[in-house]
Amino acid sequence: MRCAGFWTPAIVDRYFTLLRNRVGSEHARGQPIRAHIAKRGAPVHSQETMRRVQELFNKFCFSGDKVAAIVDTSLTKMQFIRTYSEEICRPFLSETAALAWLSV
Repeated sequence: MRCAGFWTPAIVDRYFTLLRNRVGSEHARGQPIRAHIAKRGAPVHSQETMRRVQELFNKFCFSGDKVAAIVDTSLTKMQFIRTYSEEICRPFLSETAALAWLSV
């Protein structure tokens, strides 16, 4: 999955509407989610946007799920750490490290 550009809460809502069907079908089969999100080049987002991401993320992702985000700046990495549960979603500067974490 690739995410680019500056997101608003409305864009977050559209993104999670599309994601809901995929996540729901995986969970319905008893399968945890494994996702790799490319966020390289993405800017730091507003607090309002990140609150909406966190709210929706907590509705769709559960213990056992793993989402690895590939970021290219420490600032974006810090925003991920503040927003998401580290058990489920972790930011990585290295794609190799992200894929290794997803495979465990």
